[in-house]
Amino acid sequence: MAGAEGERWVGLATDFSEGSRAAISLKEKSAAMKTTSSGIAVVLLVAMLAVQSAVADISCSDVLNDLSPCLPFLQGKAAKPSESNNQCCDGVRTLYAAADTRPDRQATCRCLKAAYVQVHAVLSAAQELPGDCGLSLSYNITPDIDCDKIE
Repeated sequence: MAGAEGERWVGLATDFSEGSRAAISLKEKSAAMKTTSSGIAVVLLVAMLAVQSAVADISCSDVLNDLSPCLPFLQGKAAKPSESNNQCCDGVRTLYAAADTRPDRQATCRCLKAAYVQVHAVLSAAQELPGDCGLSLSYNITPDIDCDKIE
């Protein structure tokens, strides 16, 4: 009986050992799948950015450069700009003219939305700026605007 009992224990130990190898193999496969999924996500993100930059001709640096003279006004530290003979309004008009396609307007919106928080702009100043410079927008400027809906 001891011989049969011993063989059963050896058989269980072998089964357990093979099960452990299977569990390790599953963990390795899972880790490989996560790495592959992460890699695919990165490739898709890069591809989306490449497509967006290929479609939109305007960059965030262009947007911020055009509006940099407006920063004191947007932060509530300066009086309203005027339509005539003003660097701020010249920049607003330059940006308005450059954003002449839907992708450009959407890219401009995304840049402005990100910059709004960083520069601590006053919402009312941001909303008034286009009108102060003699321009009208077909949408309201808000911190939570959905830039994909801009036409």
